[in-house]
Parts: sequence; C-alpha cells; structure tokens
Amino acid sequence: MKYKQSGVDLWGSSQVKKEIKKLARQSYSSQVIEGVGPFGSLYNLSPVLRDYQNPVLVQSTDGVGTKLILAKEYGDLFSIGIDLVNHCLNDILALGARPLFFQDYLAQDRLRKKEVLEIIEGIVAACQINKISLIGGELAQLPGIYQKGKFDLVGTITGLVEKEKIIDGKKIRPGNLLLGLQSFGLHTNGYSLVRKIIKEKKLKLDDYYPEIAGKLGLILMMGHKNYFPSVFPIVENFEILGICHVTGGGIPGNLVRILPNGCRAEVSLSSFPILPIFKFLKKIGQISNREMIEVFNLGIGMILVCSQKDVSKIKKALEGKREKVFVIGQIKKGKREVILKDSL
Repeated sequence: MKYKQSGVDLWGSSQVKKEIKKLARQSYSSQVIEGVGPFGSLYNLSPVLRDYQNPVLVQSTDGVGTKLILAKEYGDLFSIGIDLVNHCLNDILALGARPLFFQDYLAQDRLRKKEVLEIIEGIVAACQINKISLIGGELAQLPGIYQKGKFDLVGTITGLVEKEKIIDGKKIRPGNLLLGLQSFGLHTNGYSLVRKIIKEKKLKLDDYYPEIAGKLGLILMMGHKNYFPSVFPIVENFEILGICHVTGGGIPGNLVRILPNGCRAEVSLSSFPILPIFKFLKKIGQISNREMIEVFNLGIGMILVCSQKDVSKIKKALEGKREKVFVIGQIKKGKREVILKDSL
C-alpha cells in the first residue's frame, strides 16, 4: 500500500508548498529572517522594539467559519483569504496593537492545489496591504476527518502594543459614549444560519433580489471590513477607552467582553441603519429579533468607547477616513451587561 492511496499526496504537497513560499515572500518585511519552509519561522524584533519602551506581544487566532462553504460554491476563495487576515487584524486592533506577522492553517480532505493557491493569494494580498509578513503556516491533508470536498482555514496574527497604551476597557466609565462603525455586511459570522435559509427557501446565489439591490451571492460575499487603516490613527491621536470587534455573538455578545464591573452599555437599535441584507434574511427566514441580535452584526462591525468631550472630534476624524459612524449608545452605571433599546 502507498500513502497516496489513503488520500495523502506528499509529492503534490511539496510542490504546492514551493509555490506558497514564493507567494509568501511577496509579503516579507526586512525583519523576516526565515519564513515559510523551515520547521519554525524567524522574525527579528530588534528594529521594531526601538520604537517601544515597554512592548507587549498581542496574538489572536480565528477563522472564517462556514463562509468557506459559500465561498467555494460561489467560486470566490481569494476573498476568503482576505477575510481571514482582516478578521484577525481587527481582533488585535481592539487592544490597540499594530500587526507584525501572520500564520495560517489550511486543512483539506485531500490536496486541491487550485483552492490552496487561491486562498493563499488572498492572504498574501491582505498582508501586503497591511504591511504584515506571512511567515509560516500548515497545509494538512486529513482524509477521514474532513468530508469529501471540505476544508478548514484558520489564521494567527501577532502584533505589538505599548503596555501603557493597551486598550482593555478598564478605563470605561458611566457617561462614556459608543461610536458604531458600519460594516460591509455579514463579515464572517452567521453563515451556518444563512446556508440553512438558502437551502430551505431554495434561494439562488446568482439571482437578483430587489430587497438587497443585488445578487444574493455578491452581497453575502462582501468582505470582512478592515478597520485598521482608519481606526489605528485614531488610537494614536485620541483617548479610546475600549474597542469592540463585533463578530459571532453580535453586539451584545461582544460589547460585554470589554465592560468593567459596574458598567452597562445601552445601545439603541434605531440609531444606525440596519443593512438591507439583514432585513432580507430576517423576513425570508422568519428569524426572531433576539436571534438576529445574537447572531449578526446588523450593520455595525466595530464599536469605539470614548468620553463625551472627545466624541465629536473622533467621529469627525473617522468620517475623514470615509467611515460611516453613528453614536449608538452610552455607558450607564449598573450591572455588567448590554441592553438593547428599540426594535429591529
């Protein structure tokens, strides 16, 4: 018997890895000593640390969920690579960190070169845009674990933040205001429910729906927005007390994570426009308000907490970066929780 007969193609994997190495090199900064290839990657921190007095490493690992399945069906795996980087980047941005390097994990039931390279090309493109080095990863073939044609994708990002500038929510106080930044759509959350709706209601990705003013597949594949270019300069120039990246769990499930004891957040759902795709999914899927709120971002992808005296300046600065920004609520004294006012 041969390994390839069991579903694992070692020679094919080695050939793909050579191409991945070439792609990854396009993202390398001068700090990369050894990237894709060796048993471990080497990154020289010395030049970076010169700008820090008390540097702290920040890491986050995340995936893109079952949007993978939809992306494969729609034929757009390149955008999934971009989504992965942006999702992870937003996570460490929520702590005030600047990104340094990225690693990915891609596992399939069997090796499919075209899919792998399309995803990696997306990852590299996003890394180049954000000046992040893709320094390593893992390409796994796992027949028996993954069903035929299925795969998974995970990314890990590493960044740096000055210890005194860590944004952890501990300075949040009653009276602070919440600024909501508009999302592009679902980003990378809620797709298992979306796929169920598509299947049961027999929706077609290529069909045009007037309620969303576009083809369903195109709207659902809207990217996970990268907030770093607009928000990081704000972090450097203003006092931001807390940052919430709205992912799985929606606004209440994520905003509560940065609240200190004795503070509750009150969010008005009428203070920002619910994007058409969410209204469409709610109606056609007959989804309850509570389910919508707990599953989707509803049109707000990131929330900044700031003092009342700074809110106008911060809002203006963000709008100068072409962000759509809304004052969506306030911090009140009380139990550590998120209260949603008004209805969808």
